[in-house]
Amino acid sequence: MICANPDRVVIKGGNRQICAGALAAFYAEQGGDVRWIGKPYPGVYQPVFAMLDVPHTRILAIGDALGTDIRGAAAVGVDSLWILGGIHQEMIGNDMALATAEARAAGLQPTAAVHRLVW
Repeated sequence: MICANPDRVVIKGGNRQICAGALAAFYAEQGGDVRWIGKPYPGVYQPVFAMLDVPHTRILAIGDALGTDIRGAAAVGVDSLWILGGIHQEMIGNDMALATAEARAAGLQPTAAVHRLVW
């Protein structure tokens, strides 16, 4: 199996749904061979870095998934912005102290965290 999105859950239309990573993890647990592509695996970042052609210090990875988005940014050495209002909203809510504790427990330290991102 090729899993191009290791996220196990996503939020779509305000609803939590399973994502490709959940199916791939189950397949692997059953003895299947899975090739993981996407965050947090560093290989997905290299083509983007080449396209951007800017110093890594000018890149900010933005995402709502601590285990994929923020872990991926840490793995390749770029800053990260953790959007708390996504998949972790039910657990963390608006509690920045809890968010900090959860990130530290996962061995991560996002550069910043916000409740939501409005463009």
